[in-house]
Amino acid sequence: MGYAGLAAHQALPLASGRWLISLQYDSSTPVTVRGPGLRVTLPASIEPLGPYWYVGRVHLNRPGRARITVTPQGLPTIGRVLGAFGFTRAPTPTGLRALGRITATRPPSEDRLIALRQACGRYVDWYRK
Repeated sequence: MGYAGLAAHQALPLASGRWLISLQYDSSTPVTVRGPGLRVTLPASIEPLGPYWYVGRVHLNRPGRARITVTPQGLPTIGRVLGAFGFTRAPTPTGLRALGRITATRPPSEDRLIALRQACGRYVDWYRK
């Protein structure tokens, strides 16, 4: 992945079940991410590769390779008219590397709502007064 409109993919060997997908990317245009039961568009991001961005969930009925495809959207009309190539300039020591790693992790147990007084000693993602 280096030009707007060109796709890159990675096949992840996964066991059956639900998986959370995250990735590292750098793109001057929004990117579309596709996988088994997944189609998400992420905003443009020109941050250096490093943080993983949450994409969404995939579900596999049986073990296998989940192919995750990342496609930067094409340039807007003004960019095409001006003759831009749509390079994605990832500021890495190895040069142009707009797509980092794609990861899959098991989701935690289902989220539960409990009274705040019952959360003592537990991890809390958020609370409401």
